[in-house]
Amino acid sequence: MSGVLAATLSGLTANACIVDVHVACPNGKTAAGIRVYIDGVGQAFTDSLGLAAIDVPTLGLTYNVCVDSSTLPAGASLAPQCQKIKVVDLAPPTLEFALSGGFCSTPPPPGPCWLTGGGTVGKTQGQPDYSFGGV
Repeated sequence: MSGVLAATLSGLTANACIVDVHVACPNGKTAAGIRVYIDGVGQAFTDSLGLAAIDVPTLGLTYNVCVDSSTLPAGASLAPQCQKIKVVDLAPPTLEFALSGGFCSTPPPPGPCWLTGGGTVGKTQGQPDYSFGGV
């Protein structure tokens, strides 16, 4: 009896695979805890690398993979929020979602103060010979 049960269970999972999803800014910045889901199948949350994995039960079907915008970090946006993927083999490619917005920008360097400056050197007929600036 246990042999029949094992054979049946292995047959049920033979067509299952994992869809990997990566949610990140173009510069690689990401956040943990972003909810990714597949309609009618399941959900997962991104790790610190922006990766999530969801098991899909059947090969050959098209799945709608979405990112829950309410779980994005502050200042992040995403478009489109859903993508379709047809799973045709056990190792489908990683599905990429690109974040945008202020979350993705590089913050100013840390420290108690920030100073900027600039100016010109020399003038010939009203035009500076050189200009400079710095942070």
